[in-house]
Amino acid sequence: MVARWVAAALSAVMFSAQALAAELVVIASNAPSLSAGEQVDAAQVIEIPQGARATLLAASGRTITLEGPFRGPVDMPDGESGQSDTLTAIAALLAPADATVPILGQTRGAAPIEGPGNSLWIDTSRAGKYCVGPGRFLHLWRPQADERQSAKLTDMETGRSTTITWNGGEVTHAWPAALTYRDGAAYLVLVDGVRDPIHVEIRLISGGLDGALPRIAWMVEQGCVAQAHAELAAFQDQVDPFSLYMSTDRGADPTYTVGDTLTVKVKANRDAAIYCFYTAGDGNTIALFPSQFSGGAWVRGHETLYLPGDRLPVTLSIAPPPGQEIIRCYGTTRDVTRDLPTALVSGDFRPIEPSLANRIAPSFQEISDVRLANGEIVVRVE
Repeated sequence: MVARWVAAALSAVMFSAQALAAELVVIASNAPSLSAGEQVDAAQVIEIPQGARATLLAASGRTITLEGPFRGPVDMPDGESGQSDTLTAIAALLAPADATVPILGQTRGAAPIEGPGNSLWIDTSRAGKYCVGPGRFLHLWRPQADERQSAKLTDMETGRSTTITWNGGEVTHAWPAALTYRDGAAYLVLVDGVRDPIHVEIRLISGGLDGALPRIAWMVEQGCVAQAHAELAAFQDQVDPFSLYMSTDRGADPTYTVGDTLTVKVKANRDAAIYCFYTAGDGNTIALFPSQFSGGAWVRGHETLYLPGDRLPVTLSIAPPPGQEIIRCYGTTRDVTRDLPTALVSGDFRPIEPSLANRIAPSFQEISDVRLANGEIVVRVE
């Protein structure tokens, strides 16, 4: 099924690329007008506001970062324009889940493919394809590690089998030496207590794939979609670190009058959990997002969050006294709602106790195993 999705994705993106004569793919962007996976003709006019940033990938493999304020076409050196299979594969991987190209999110909930050191984890609870590079060590991962458990591995071509055993508390086990894995080989993995075996296929990565992008494109072609996503995320972090853009319907340095309505715009350059807080002129701070109406904190990277909007169906009106109001937003690369004090995520629009309001930033900074981005808008009230 995954392989068919990949083939369909590549075909759809290739058709789209040919139709648009696209020369660039957006790798990451917190600019509202551009989203990751979007294909851009170098001649088209791109607009990026002050404080926003976008990174684009050319067919040559070169990345181009545009910082706002920017308006105009992308300056492409002679001989660098055109399409490539790598560009097509990257666009397919980055396409949003609700688009015509349904790849992103197919592996949500699977094992954390990349283990510590140089290990690669195979999820024994679901079928999949795995691309193994030189020097990588395969481990078999299980979702529940409370008890001792065994699994039988069978080579589907030779019929040869062997059994591994996890001790209680162990989540991984090294691939058994008695069953050497081969390029193109398929295996059945049957875990004790599970009715049906899962199907695992192995592809060996040759040493001729130089660079992250050709390797990612090859993984997509082979059907190793989860790994391709993981490697592409690492590449995104390298060329365009996690960031958050904020503005309002009157720009990033706005002035309002008492009684005016306010709209805040927030966009991360990745899928992220977003948390926003509003400090009014009287000094009270409320948690603005997520709220009881928002359906959680998670926002896709191709979406601009509008407050108010579909996920915050209220009106934000500027109240007296005149002076200064502040909207602060924090983005995290995983949902940290359970890691935060309840009053910061209650969603009931009640004022936050002042001592806790003064610790909003440290509350995020003290959370482990997450990347953090933040921004703020200072609103002048006349």
